[in-house]
Amino acid sequence: MLKTCAVILVAIPLTIPNLACAADAPAGNEIESVTKEFVQAFVEGDAEKMQPHFAPDVIVERDPERGVRKKDQLRDDYAKMISAIGRDRWSELFKKVKPTVVKAAADGEVFEFVKAGDYICDLHWRESREGQRNGLDEAVIFVFRLVDGKYKLIGHYADY
Repeated sequence: MLKTCAVILVAIPLTIPNLACAADAPAGNEIESVTKEFVQAFVEGDAEKMQPHFAPDVIVERDPERGVRKKDQLRDDYAKMISAIGRDRWSELFKKVKPTVVKAAADGEVFEFVKAGDYICDLHWRESREGQRNGLDEAVIFVFRLVDGKYKLIGHYADY
């Protein structure tokens, strides 16, 4: 379930289309690198390049469904979805995203499964789309957490 919260964002510009990161050093450099690589693979529609960034179990939160997917299942789900849409079309849909990454200050920030210290990557997809929008719920959000010493995608919310 999507929660509302107030987040103060200090943006650090990166080279992915307008990616900004509010992160503390030294974690800031690492989370910037991880999210940059992941978002680039996502925009390119490359499920194989996305998979190394997945935790062993990823929470997939969709309204009204919520479930846990193994990293191989999630990779396969993305590959099927991207194939059905077409990789070129997928990239066209997402090439104008303006991602931001913010550190969660408290447990439950944005989503119930978020823990303080997680990083929330919002692609700001709805804002990147021109013309008629389907609704205010159009969102693509990823949550990264330190897992075995590396930042991994542990949660995903999408309303495509």
